[in-house]
Amino acid sequence: MEKARLRNKGISAVMIAGSSDKYLNESLSELRIIADEIIFIDAGAADYALELAGDYGCRIYDFSWCDDFSKAKNFGIEQANYNWILNVDTDEVPDGNKTKNILENILPDISIPAYIIYQDNIYNSGIIKPNPVFRLFQNNPQIRFVNPVHECISETLFKNWPGFSPPILNIHIKHYGFLPENIKGKHERNIRILRKWLKNEPDNIFANFKLGNTLFDMGQKDEAIIYLDKTCKLFAESSQRSNAAFLPAFGVVYHKALIDAGLSAEAESFDRTASGWIKDLYEKFPDFAPDNLHPAFRGRVGAAGK
Repeated sequence: MEKARLRNKGISAVMIAGSSDKYLNESLSELRIIADEIIFIDAGAADYALELAGDYGCRIYDFSWCDDFSKAKNFGIEQANYNWILNVDTDEVPDGNKTKNILENILPDISIPAYIIYQDNIYNSGIIKPNPVFRLFQNNPQIRFVNPVHECISETLFKNWPGFSPPILNIHIKHYGFLPENIKGKHERNIRILRKWLKNEPDNIFANFKLGNTLFDMGQKDEAIIYLDKTCKLFAESSQRSNAAFLPAFGVVYHKALIDAGLSAEAESFDRTASGWIKDLYEKFPDFAPDNLHPAFRGRVGAAGK
């Protein structure tokens, strides 16, 4: 693991750039307001993107793409000079001025290792669904991304800060990746990486869920339910499920998959079980409790965490 070193006080924005650059100009323009430096990792970026990054004064580094988003992001973090990391993707746009104003009062407190902010997923219907994500955290070697795809810091965070309850900041990043014109090819890429991941870690709960979810979204429902069934089995056996922020999302997808397969009795039984799991999660992390919890669980979970 990288050795700890003295960092300057401030924010390093870390961005991994592949082939997507439609929103790059807007994103870099806002990031320049927030961050003291922008680390721009070239993982297959076009010449236009590299020129734009240079115009914004980004520190540009080459990275040989290896089907692993965590490795790319951790490489970017290792180049950072400041003591806070803000991770933003090329299809995301933060609100520069609002974010800067919030962070000026927050970041001097180094007793908190990480914050949750909102990734506002924008859909073609015009619906915006805020998704709580770990994107703002201390530049500490004990906090690094894991998972080759759908990468996150939560595993290393909770391992090294057991019992930590992350605060949520009213910071929103617009995410355009779910729009039809932007999602093309992503499902296929993710499925390829997820299959490779599960070959090495067949009992990884998160990987089973994400592969099942992606297959279900693509209409491959017979195969999807195999992985969702296994996710449910692994959750039932896990002593750590109350740390799994994706548990409510899994509950929604598995409920839909069971109903779609004509297994209404199984769906009802699962809903009762999962409601208890979700209630435990919300009691542990009350800020996770959403206002739009799926009706299958809302009544059973009740007001836990609210």
